[in-house]
Amino acid sequence: MSTSSVSKGCFVFKSNFKKRKTSVPVEDYFNKGKKESEDSKLRFETYQSIWQQMKSETERLQEELNKNLFDSLIEFLQKSHSGFQENSRNWGYQIKLREIPTAALVLGVNVTDHDLTFRSLTEALQNNVTPYVVSLQARDCPDVKHFLQKLVSQLMDCCADVESKEEESVNITQKKTHCSMDSLSSWYMNVTQVNVN
Repeated sequence: MSTSSVSKGCFVFKSNFKKRKTSVPVEDYFNKGKKESEDSKLRFETYQSIWQQMKSETERLQEELNKNLFDSLIEFLQKSHSGFQENSRNWGYQIKLREIPTAALVLGVNVTDHDLTFRSLTEALQNNVTPYVVSLQARDCPDVKHFLQKLVSQLMDCCADVESKEEESVNITQKKTHCSMDSLSSWYMNVTQVNVN
């Protein structure tokens, strides 16, 4: 007697995730299936040379574009800070002292490397305007609480760096800083008063 099965099945076996695709070096694409000849070596070296030239030219152009943008932002921020310091006794400027000078830079999807752009901007601002620069990313700030925590912690790190550069003794408590708009405002008032004096 033979047995027959009424149901038939299709079974899917997942591949082993530990297997990796073997990457072929770029040189092998030029020599694939042929003996290595002088022409293929020359072609590959030419390719590498041209690619490096294109890459360096693109980086130079990106730096030039960023420099124009950064110069505009730095000029805005320097003007906003100098106005506060020069007219600190003026009533109108005392009201503005309660505001934090802010500029927003929004990059589109066509900018190739956002991280590099923001790191360069942060460095330019720290060198030319103020050491108190904070860079926040949307993924780190899902709500106001996390936003304030990131903001205040980065500002306190800046504060510790500046004070250590001035060779003052700094006692930083390991206790978590209370993050609120009041604490941020009082910190800003203290920093601006210290810088004015």
